[in-house]
Amino acid sequence: MKTVFSIFVICLLLFVSCGTEKEDKLYIDDEVDYDILFTDDTDEIFNDEDSLIEIDIDDSDFFSEDDLISDSDEIQDEEIICNYSDSDFCKNGYSFCLSNAVTQCEILYDENSCPYEQKLSVVQNCSDEGMNCFEVPESESLCDCTEGLINVANQCVDKFECPSYITTDETIKPLDTIASFNTLHLGWDNDKDFAGIACVIEHFDIVGLVEVESEYALQKLVSYLTGLSGEKWDYHISPYDVGRTSYKEYYGYVWRSNNITFEGSAGFYEEDNDEFEREPYAANFSFGDFYFTFILSHIVYGDSITERKGEVENLIKVYSQFQLIDEYVDDIIIAGDFNLAADDEAFTLIGFDEIINAIPASQKTSIGETGLSSAYDNIFLSAYYTTEYEGTSGILDFAVADYSDLRVSVSDHVPVWIKVKTSW
Repeated sequence: MKTVFSIFVICLLLFVSCGTEKEDKLYIDDEVDYDILFTDDTDEIFNDEDSLIEIDIDDSDFFSEDDLISDSDEIQDEEIICNYSDSDFCKNGYSFCLSNAVTQCEILYDENSCPYEQKLSVVQNCSDEGMNCFEVPESESLCDCTEGLINVANQCVDKFECPSYITTDETIKPLDTIASFNTLHLGWDNDKDFAGIACVIEHFDIVGLVEVESEYALQKLVSYLTGLSGEKWDYHISPYDVGRTSYKEYYGYVWRSNNITFEGSAGFYEEDNDEFEREPYAANFSFGDFYFTFILSHIVYGDSITERKGEVENLIKVYSQFQLIDEYVDDIIIAGDFNLAADDEAFTLIGFDEIINAIPASQKTSIGETGLSSAYDNIFLSAYYTTEYEGTSGILDFAVADYSDLRVSVSDHVPVWIKVKTSW
């Protein structure tokens, strides 16, 4: 079979009929997990002969070389320069054509054998016109998830419900909310309860996260959020972790893809004189008609309150720097774990540019052995600029059932949130 297949592919590449009238059809070796078909008149892709799907394609669906599946056992480099190609598509690192590059445009599978990215090629040559891969429209998904899994945006994910020990608040979920949450070393090998964390975060539309220790942790969290809500979630993580010592943290964001659009990173605060143990980080988002810069900060706890006050006093510089980055963006939100209550005199940020704290200074937000303790977490925004904030805010005390255990397995902080207006 493989010998016959190889001869057939070579014939197609050389545009030789091999003694029969040319039909431009190609069938991938039946030892792999899928078949793929190309014809002159249509582009068709199927998993088995009983489920044939016709696909309409256009130039907007082009993909680059990076999207190709590579298999070192399958690829044979030809000593032919791709003279007819202006790009590196279907070429190896030495600019040689891949003799069977067409076989690289196939269906990719995840661990659940569900096609999450489907592509096909239309003709078998090494020119830009002839070797572009096209994405199969999502509406033509071949995804059939096994029992216990659900298909969300062409991905098979575990479907589950919140455990009874997580206290939920159904009144929050219908609101348009922005939240902040210290997730307590999310990403360390510390038996974190991802199901519990997802049940907390799923209340909100977008959540800024501090104490993130790895990108994999955010990927895993998004998978849990998707399986819990039945909606697609996405994430963004700061480009590197920050901290003066060997202990460092990332900043992260997770959001409902249907409600929130990621508009790009705004970068880290550019320090003048190493003002922060972990310099704040910002990203831009749109929430309906509301476009805002979301700054995250995790103030050092340090050996004394003096260290905390010193960093907090510099938050006014953080706000000012990001406010000046884009003259068209005035809506700045600063959130996170500040290790200090908002009524401390060090918060010179409050009052500047009509900035307010959305969470009352008396509201405790960290979790002790038997209940809530210190008022460390907050959200700051300008009442002058951020007119989309209507004054509704709060916390989610998820650990009422068992503060002692959940402060370790989920987090020793509760999320803080605000409701915003997303259209007018």
